[in-house]
Amino acid sequence: MSFWRMFLAVFLANIAAWLFASVVGLVYWFFLLDVVNDLLSQSLNELQGSFPSQVISNNTPIIVPQVSIKPPKPEPRSSYSATAIQTNREMCHYWTSQASSNPTEQFKAYRDNACMRYRNSMKP
Repeated sequence: MSFWRMFLAVFLANIAAWLFASVVGLVYWFFLLDVVNDLLSQSLNELQGSFPSQVISNNTPIIVPQVSIKPPKPEPRSSYSATAIQTNREMCHYWTSQASSNPTEQFKAYRDNACMRYRNSMKP
């Protein structure tokens, strides 16, 4: 019976310590947030006082300039090395021979992708 009493005492002490630490942490956190909020609002008030011409009144209409946005120019493609072009050509020929010897949809898809990669590598 003393084991269960000891277990219960330690368990309750751990829960009480956790609750105490949580409450102290929350109080500290709210105090810290309050101090930071006061400092930020004080800094904002100082900035508004030093730059009154920058503050827009409610009666002033806001004029938005018309800006035309140009699409970005495409970057030139990097040229493939001769080794990459040769490898792409070999893969195209390999999958073409595989697709002709065993005409399944999967082999045709592999052939189409390999040959498309080869054609794309030939473009400047």
